[in-house]
Amino acid sequence: MDVSGIPDGIRGHEELVALFGRWPTFHDAEVRSIALMRDEGRRLTGPVCTAVICPIGEPGAPAEEGPLVTLRFYDVYDLHLRGFNHQNPILGLEVVPFDAARGSQALAPGRLEVTFMEVAEGDFGARFTCSRVEVVSLQPLPDDWEGS
Repeated sequence: MDVSGIPDGIRGHEELVALFGRWPTFHDAEVRSIALMRDEGRRLTGPVCTAVICPIGEPGAPAEEGPLVTLRFYDVYDLHLRGFNHQNPILGLEVVPFDAARGSQALAPGRLEVTFMEVAEGDFGARFTCSRVEVVSLQPLPDDWEGS
């Protein structure tokens, strides 16, 4: 298994890496849902973003059985979200160490920059920073799945 493409700060990545043999690019994946909560329900925690993604276009993805991948992003800051609608394909999902030289110096070191790469101008896309990422679950596709 290739674990070289997994940034520090992604918890629970083992099952996803075991399925694909590497950290997926989420190329041609579809974002099924994206939910925002103001905090984790504890004091001094920041906004939480939960995304459900179907990596059906991922090279090596099991095409018929899924999975749906649920990712959770903690302490979300500087969120830019656009074009979310009935179908939300992405070119990929990028999670890289945040370059503080380009952003706010007030942010703690060790943050991650997350980009849901849009397919074309005006399509769904998102960008934000967070403190950590968690792979919450992998589930089979529902029977009523109608992908992109």
